[in-house]
Amino acid sequence: MTERPYSLFRKIDNFVVTSGALGLDPDQYGAKLVEGGVLEQLSAALRNAEGILMEAGLTRKNVFKANMYLTSLDELTSCNELWLKFFEDPRPVRTTVAVLELPRKALVEIELWAHINTPG
Repeated sequence: MTERPYSLFRKIDNFVVTSGALGLDPDQYGAKLVEGGVLEQLSAALRNAEGILMEAGLTRKNVFKANMYLTSLDELTSCNELWLKFFEDPRPVRTTVAVLELPRKALVEIELWAHINTPG
């Protein structure tokens, strides 16, 4: 299958919602996950999600809500530290959910909600 069964983002009124972003390696044409563990995947997933936002004409400063799905909560504290470095104040509200499994056996997936008129 070469065509995605979903959109990377949807723009409705003044809102943009991204599809879930995984820690895929852009140098591998998104074919495989980055090397390393959950922190490396989270960093790549955040960069990939930011790339989707940029396609919609937005930046991370427009994000007001995020969902983070993890296959284990063991490294949540470390994930929070990385999150603090990625998002500036005011940070988006966030829901973190532990899940049994993610696509491609990923360890983390990020979904972002952004508002077009948020000061950036």
